[in-house]
Amino acid sequence: MDDPFIYGLLVLLLLLFLILKSAFNSVNEIQLELDKKKANYHSKILSFISRKTNEFSIANNILYYSTLTILVILLRADMSDLFQYFNTILLLLLFGFVIGLIIFPLIISIPKILGEYFPNEIINLFAVFLITIYILVFPILKIVLFLSNATLNKVDRRDLLTNRKTDFSKDDLTKFVSDIQKYSLKNEDINSEIRLFQNALDFAEVKVRECMIPRNEITAIEINNLEELKAKFISTGYSKILVFKDSIEDIIGFINSKSLFNMNLDLRNEIKNIKYFPETMPANKLLRFFIKSGQNIAAIVDEFGGISGIITIEDILEEIFGEIKDEHDSEDLFEKKLSEKDFIFSGRLEIDYLNEKYEINIPENEEYETLAGYILNHTESFPGIKDQITIEQFRFTILKVSETRVDLVKLEILSSQA
Repeated sequence: MDDPFIYGLLVLLLLLFLILKSAFNSVNEIQLELDKKKANYHSKILSFISRKTNEFSIANNILYYSTLTILVILLRADMSDLFQYFNTILLLLLFGFVIGLIIFPLIISIPKILGEYFPNEIINLFAVFLITIYILVFPILKIVLFLSNATLNKVDRRDLLTNRKTDFSKDDLTKFVSDIQKYSLKNEDINSEIRLFQNALDFAEVKVRECMIPRNEITAIEINNLEELKAKFISTGYSKILVFKDSIEDIIGFINSKSLFNMNLDLRNEIKNIKYFPETMPANKLLRFFIKSGQNIAAIVDEFGGISGIITIEDILEEIFGEIKDEHDSEDLFEKKLSEKDFIFSGRLEIDYLNEKYEINIPENEEYETLAGYILNHTESFPGIKDQITIEQFRFTILKVSETRVDLVKLEILSSQA
C-alpha cells in the first residue's frame, strides 16, 4: 500500500474542497460585499473573491474532482492487490460498509453542514488559500470558461466572465437579515437595526389599513359648529382638526390651529382639502404621494366607500422606524403580566406585538390590528366598564372605555393554549 501520509493528505484536501464547495453554494454575497470594505490587506483579497465568486467556485470544483479522481485511482490500485488474498465478495461488502457508514458521513455530511452554516466565515478564513488555488488552476479555469462560452452560446458570456454582482434582490436582503439574526440575539443595538432593515424590506407589502388611525378614534368637528373649534383644539392638544359635513362619512378637510390666531378670517375659508384613498392601497405608494404633494394627511375609505380611518405621513413612517411620539399618541400604552395566563393591556396595543412578546396567539386578521379592534370585531355592541367578553379561549374584562374606544382590558387565557 502507498504511503498513508499521501492518503491522509488527499482526504484532508478533499474535505477542505468539499467544505469550500458547500460554502460557495450558500455564501451571503451582501455580507461578502460588506467584509471587503474593511481597510486591511485581507479585505483586498475578499474584494477580489467577491468580484469573481463564480470563477473561484469553479476553480475549487476542479481541484475537488481532481483530488477525488487521484484518491480513487490509488485506492483501486491497492484494492487490486488485496483481491489476491481475500474473498472478493467479502472484501466488497467490507469496503461498502466502511464507505457507507464511516467515510460517507465524514466526507459528505459534516463538510456540507459546516459550509452551509458558516459560508462567509469559511471563505474569510481560507481567503489566502483560495487565491493560491485560483492561481494554480488559472490556465485550466480559462479553458473551462472558454469551452463553456463556446458550448452555451445562448447564455450571456458576461455571466461567466464577469462575476461582479452589484444588484441584490429582496430574497438576498432577507437572507442577509436572517443570517445576521443568528449571531445577534443578545445584542439589542444590532437587533434594533435588524428590525429596521426587516421593516424596510416588508414595507412593500404593507397596506394603508395597517397604518391608519381607525374611524372610532378620529377627532373631528361638524362644519356648522366651528365656533367650538377653539375649545376642541384646547381639549385635544392637536394641531389639526378634521371638519365634516352632516356626518363623519363626509369629511371635507381639516383646519390648522394657527388659523385661530387671525380672528378676522372666516374659518370656513381656512379649511384645507383632504384626499381620499382606498384602504387596500400600498403604503409606499401613499408615502410617495405625500412627499410629492407636500400633504401629510389623508382619509381612508373601505370597499363600500365609507370612512374607515385617517392616515398621516408619520403613521406610514412608523411602519419602518417604529413608534414616533407625537400629539396623537398617549404617553404609554399600558401592558402588565399578572401571571402566566392573566394580563392587563391597553386596547391600542397591536395584536402582532402582543403575540410576539407574550406568545398568547390571538388570531390575526386584516379586519383589525389592535386588541380593541379584535374585541369589537367579535361583539355586536360597544362594551361598557366591567363587561366580560369571551372570544375562543380568551376572556376579556373591560376596565376602561372612552366615548369611542376601548382603552384598557384584562385578558385571561381560559385554555392551556398560550
